[in-house]
Amino acid sequence: MALFVGIAAALSVVSLQVGLIALRFAGRHGSAGLYAALGLAALIGALAYGLSLRLLQMSELSVSALAIISGGCVVAVYVAFFMLAHLPGLGRWWLAVFWWYAFSAGLWYCERRQYGE
Repeated sequence: MALFVGIAAALSVVSLQVGLIALRFAGRHGSAGLYAALGLAALIGALAYGLSLRLLQMSELSVSALAIISGGCVVAVYVAFFMLAHLPGLGRWWLAVFWWYAFSAGLWYCERRQYGE
């Protein structure tokens, strides 16, 4: 479990760095670039976190399950970003909250579907 926590922390930092690098390149394209960088960071974070669960045998996620979960995380971050644009008092942490709920709900859905419950 300690190994997983360490890997998850490292993946969070890597995902943030990838998002920042993507933002530098995409920043020239206005808000479309910002959304692309945000989506890429959410996607990479979800894939990395899901693969670490799979590699450490904490979950038997299939490739399609990883795609569903990652897509849900991207959509959730876009919804959170849209909400932040209209309700700035929520704070930037809404991005992480929505991402986390989307990842958790996607994991729950895929595991429930896999085991036929």
